[in-house]
Amino acid sequence: MVHKAPNINLAKNRKVSNVDKIINWAFSAGRIIIIVTEGIALCAFLYRFTLDSQIVDLHSKIKQKQAIITLYKDNEQTYRQLQEQLSRLTALAPQGKKSVEIFRAVLEATPPEAIIDNVSYSANSIKLQMGFFSKSTIGQFVNSIQKIPDVDKVSLDSIENKSSTAVINVGITISLKKSLVSS
Repeated sequence: MVHKAPNINLAKNRKVSNVDKIINWAFSAGRIIIIVTEGIALCAFLYRFTLDSQIVDLHSKIKQKQAIITLYKDNEQTYRQLQEQLSRLTALAPQGKKSVEIFRAVLEATPPEAIIDNVSYSANSIKLQMGFFSKSTIGQFVNSIQKIPDVDKVSLDSIENKSSTAVINVGITISLKKSLVSS
């Protein structure tokens, strides 16, 4: 005969009710929700490391760009100053051409026997220190200077006769017309 071991069951045999099913389902679903939530949190934590490395890379790129901009700052200032000077020179170019024309006319009017010692130019006048060998040459020079269209008036500032060298030193101021000065 076979001897059966006694079966001891301390739990009551009971039917599984709907409440028990819901509780079992909630515990299983709760475990799944907790596992999924922890997985999402772990992914977010790991993604944070990639974002941190991207932020560090961006900061280093920004510092590099700032260094480049700092290097070009002086060049930019030089460029702006050159542009400003060019615009000023462009505005002065017509006046410079006119000044050259006036100088050329004065030089053409200068007799060959005259000696130019000093020339100074300002915006509204030209001052000459010259030496002449005769009085008539001085008169011819002054008359020819007065015929230049841009000359307003001619004045003799000083006349000095050096008998030792036979030269008459003359200081002449040529006043220019106002239309030339303002342009």
